[in-house]
Amino acid sequence: MKRTTMICLLWLGISLPAAAQVLLEHSPQNFDLFGSDEPLKIELEFDIKQLIKQKYKDEYQPANIRIFFGDTAYIAREIRVKARGNLRRRVCFLPPLKLNFKKTTFGNPQMDQLKSLKMVSVCKPSKSYEQYVLQEYKIYKIYNLLTPMSFRVRLLDITFLDSRGKQKPQHNYGFIIEDIDDVAARNNCIELEQSRLHPHETNRQLAALVYVFQYMIGNTDFELSNLHNLKLIRSKDPLDYAPYIIPYDFDYSGLVNANYAVPHESLGIESVRERLYRGYCQPDSVMNRVFELFNEKKADIMGLYEHCPYLSKTNRVYSLRYLEDFYTIINSPFLVKREITDVCRN
Repeated sequence: MKRTTMICLLWLGISLPAAAQVLLEHSPQNFDLFGSDEPLKIELEFDIKQLIKQKYKDEYQPANIRIFFGDTAYIAREIRVKARGNLRRRVCFLPPLKLNFKKTTFGNPQMDQLKSLKMVSVCKPSKSYEQYVLQEYKIYKIYNLLTPMSFRVRLLDITFLDSRGKQKPQHNYGFIIEDIDDVAARNNCIELEQSRLHPHETNRQLAALVYVFQYMIGNTDFELSNLHNLKLIRSKDPLDYAPYIIPYDFDYSGLVNANYAVPHESLGIESVRERLYRGYCQPDSVMNRVFELFNEKKADIMGLYEHCPYLSKTNRVYSLRYLEDFYTIINSPFLVKREITDVCRN
């Protein structure tokens, strides 16, 4: 194909066939895995039947990944994958995956440091389940707006290929989640492996932010006492000894509103759409600073949904209303007392 013809096709937005794409020896030096909100196109090829059959085993299997850069170039590497998750291993046709990049060289300083990444993809092949994934992705982006002590995510445009050729290619959106070691390193911290921790031993300001955030999204599926869906990091500064809480895994939240999500019977609520504050009590001065932060970031948070081309109109409208209800509560002293202050845990 002549160069002028290729340029014209790209200008018109016409993708080149796969045969015309260039296989790169190394990924671009300026490529930042989590530095863009644009979907990253990848192909992931492995034995799908074997993964489903062995999804309860904590064992990796070989896979091939192709990462595309625009329409004309890609890089291909051998990696390993395994199923992960608890509930979603049971209910999903294709469970979430962990991608293992150890001993994989990309020729890019950031990529070469990758050890493993969690990937969230469609639980079952339907539009509604794809919307759940996109909603959960947006929740991570909300928390990124509130604090750098959060998991960064990257939206993926994924094609799953069966290495045995027995399954049809499956195409959908998903996302990858930054490794906790990288979250810690960005914040001059290290991960803290600790299973027993008194709630008031953590950094109060960030803990209050986590609790209010979980209330905002309608998530009750977390617990500090056993670090359920929470990670801890600690500053390398010996004078800053209080650990920081990092939340993750939001598919059971009211904002996602998945049809498989039900609140624990002990909580006394009938639907995940019902907000229930499960945070520990904090001083009013701490809580007021948290409410101020949410108000400062409101326009940016709402903008994540107002300008999202991937969510359905129904889900955009639902999300904006759900978030507006939260803002009504935190800006009413009466509702703050009734919904948060009077029910916080000591």
